[in-house]
Amino acid sequence: MADTAPPSPRADDLTDEQRRGRACWRCGNATGPLRSDGHAYMATGGTGAPLGFAIVACTSAEEAAR
Repeated sequence: MADTAPPSPRADDLTDEQRRGRACWRCGNATGPLRSDGHAYMATGGTGAPLGFAIVACTSAEEAAR
């Protein structure tokens, strides 16, 4: 079965507030409402596993992405 979900953002491209789940990863809105929207990953260098961050999206960014 094909994966139809949009690609996850790279954590390197997000602000600290977005990586901490305090602001929308798509638009940066921090006033909400915010809801869980998957994970973003950051390379840790070498052969280590990527570091994952739970990210959130606001409802206005979610509707615009549809």
